[in-house]
Amino acid sequence: MKKKIIDERVEESKLKVYKEALYVLIVVLLISFFDKSFVLKQGIESYIDELVGLIAVIIYIILRNLWLGNLVNISETINRRVILLSTVLCSVALTTRFAVNNYISYMDKYTGIFDGLFWASIMLMFVQMFFICGIGFYVLGKKELKNNRMED
Repeated sequence: MKKKIIDERVEESKLKVYKEALYVLIVVLLISFFDKSFVLKQGIESYIDELVGLIAVIIYIILRNLWLGNLVNISETINRRVILLSTVLCSVALTTRFAVNNYISYMDKYTGIFDGLFWASIMLMFVQMFFICGIGFYVLGKKELKNNRMED
């Protein structure tokens, strides 16, 4: 079988178009968010989709760059900040998901949303997710960096 030859200029122009489309999407989501929240003064239920979209795009960009090892090559201070930020964001997202599930499952055991036991379980989940995500991002970034160096 013949391997299809791909022109690097064509691939670079495709990636440039995708990047510009992502920027347009982010700008449209930001405009919609600010319009609904500050100009029209609507409730959070009307612009929660925009917030989720923005957060998903930001998390995807950070995680994808970490996965490819792009953020491991930069200086250590920036690298540590990026890994810390992505770890916190991922930990908060996972903890929120597990906290909702926990509250729904054990609602009858709690006295309400401000129950101390509920918040203790949330903090325990957050610490666990923080360590798991932090170690995972660090190991994946180093592994991908090693693979990129082997290819060069």
